[in-house]
Amino acid sequence: MTRIEELIKRLKSNWSVAKNATDQLDFKLRCSFASKGTVVYIDSTIPDDIRNFWEVAASADLFLDVEYGQWGLHIFSIDQAIETTRHWQIERPEDFLPTDFILGNFIGDSDLLVICRNPENYGNVLIALPIDGRNDWYKVADNFTEFLERYALAEGNKFWEG
Repeated sequence: MTRIEELIKRLKSNWSVAKNATDQLDFKLRCSFASKGTVVYIDSTIPDDIRNFWEVAASADLFLDVEYGQWGLHIFSIDQAIETTRHWQIERPEDFLPTDFILGNFIGDSDLLVICRNPENYGNVLIALPIDGRNDWYKVADNFTEFLERYALAEGNKFWEG
């Protein structure tokens, strides 16, 4: 079992029923995973840990605020990730590189979860901000597995902001 599979299993076990995070008393959060769909094609430049994720779940909502829908992270399906990546590379070519891959979006704001695929920082995870240029984006992990582990440990809080 890969680290991603173990982490998904733990999130399903601990967060499939909505509950308050340790330091969050106002909102009930839940993690849900869409069943794996048929994987026809995954670009060979996609890091293995993301492939492992999609082998288990077609998409996911992590630490979703179940009452108001104003918090959480949506991990895209393969098709949605490809479509969203193309959109932002056309919309903001000065910030989104041809080697970037947008894996998800944060619910309640316009931040995006970006995976780097260029050789210099392959697999690095960035948080793209809606207005700020690339130089102001957060680098939050060296790979998707590390990001997911840290995000789960923070119970959905944006650990990079504090």
